[in-house]
Amino acid sequence: MSLACGDCNRFKGSDLCSLDTVTNSVVLLFHPRSDAWREHFRLIEGHIEPLTPTGRVTTRLLHFNDAAIVDRRRMLIEAGRYPID
Repeated sequence: MSLACGDCNRFKGSDLCSLDTVTNSVVLLFHPRSDAWREHFRLIEGHIEPLTPTGRVTTRLLHFNDAAIVDRRRMLIEAGRYPID
């Protein structure tokens, strides 16, 4: 199953890749149907930490760690309504 909020969908738009500023290379964005989340990200107290170039470009482009999004994610985790896996 693949879940995304409306904000993430709007931030992504039609983009399939982005520039990774660490490696200076163009990297595909995370694809929830073919990539394993745990290989590219980990969740730490509401923040999504990228682990790979794919994770970095996806986290940056989709604004995963904007303050309001992290606050909302923390509330969902506390309520047991955030899909951790």
